[in-house]
Amino acid sequence: MLVRLAAAGFLGGCCGPAVEGTPIPVCVLDTVWVQGDAAEGGNGTEAAPVRTVAEALEISAGCAHANVRLRAAHREDVRIEHRRVTLRGQDTAFDGRIAGRGGTVELEGLILGGARGAAVWQEGGALVVRGCTIRGTRTAPREQGGGAGILVGGGAFANIGESIIEDNDGPGVVAEGAGTRARGWLLTIRRNNRDTAAVVASFAAQERFVGGVHVRDGAHLSLGLSAISDEVFGGVTVRAARASLNGISVARVPTLTSEIGGFGILVEGGGEVEARHALIEDAQVTGLGVYRAYLTTLGGRVSGSGAAVAIYHGAPGEFVPTPSDYQPRACIHGTHVGDNGVPLAGDIGSGPPPAREGFLASPEEDEDLLPAWCHRVPEL
Repeated sequence: MLVRLAAAGFLGGCCGPAVEGTPIPVCVLDTVWVQGDAAEGGNGTEAAPVRTVAEALEISAGCAHANVRLRAAHREDVRIEHRRVTLRGQDTAFDGRIAGRGGTVELEGLILGGARGAAVWQEGGALVVRGCTIRGTRTAPREQGGGAGILVGGGAFANIGESIIEDNDGPGVVAEGAGTRARGWLLTIRRNNRDTAAVVASFAAQERFVGGVHVRDGAHLSLGLSAISDEVFGGVTVRAARASLNGISVARVPTLTSEIGGFGILVEGGGEVEARHALIEDAQVTGLGVYRAYLTTLGGRVSGSGAAVAIYHGAPGEFVPTPSDYQPRACIHGTHVGDNGVPLAGDIGSGPPPAREGFLASPEEDEDLLPAWCHRVPEL
């Protein structure tokens, strides 16, 4: 609802003179109920819900914080710009996309499915996801989110917890772009990147938009107490970005082709990863892969993989199109690397093989005495 101010001096004390007839939004109702099959003409109260989230956002336009409550399964694409909005259900099915720009978007108790492109996409501002399931996205052009479950970019901050991200055509969770920060906790991420043709095309275009969790292009991710499994390419992939992983598990990562897939944790292109107490099982190629990047592990275990750790230099233009002066470094500390094909795989491509003495395998060594080149990535 809008009201019009006729008194020109009403806002003059703080913001200059008001313009006569300028619409000013008023907070009519800050908690608005939505039910898709409700009778027309509802006012947004629990007794008379409106039929769309768009109507609810219009009713609450003047409110500092709009609370939108879903009473039943719902279908709608929603766009929220520069506002604080909470969209809440009780294990309520939501068929559509939710896109936020600026402001704060909070999602709770939703089961999102069937979106074409990213199911949840936040550019700038903040995103909070709690107690949600996100599944069944469909492949779309990259500019529509590429079929990711959750995509965070544009310098946004995301806090994603107690949720399931599964069976999406694209990656499960994506954080991309300088200044973007994402924190994940108590997540179950599984069976994403279902569209294998899109994965192959992504590799052909040197894009590699893949992984259960995918961090790229200057973003920073902290992920803790989460389980990742049955991903077609890699459990966690970090490209020219930073990630802090604490108490995660990655299991069953097959190869897609003879040249694509099979990584538990993959860091490339000058990226930096610190993994504490990570458990990696049955990664077909390697549990920990380092391509001209930096990896430090503290504790944890790698088992059932082709190689526990593999370091690759690669010639310019091979695998990662980055400058050839990136020298891969892996600092493996207190991490059990038994029960694999080999504990350490050597260099692939050009350049000298990695220095064996760069690896620290003794669990008795004090982590405070690690060499300076063992990159440490702080948690958010």
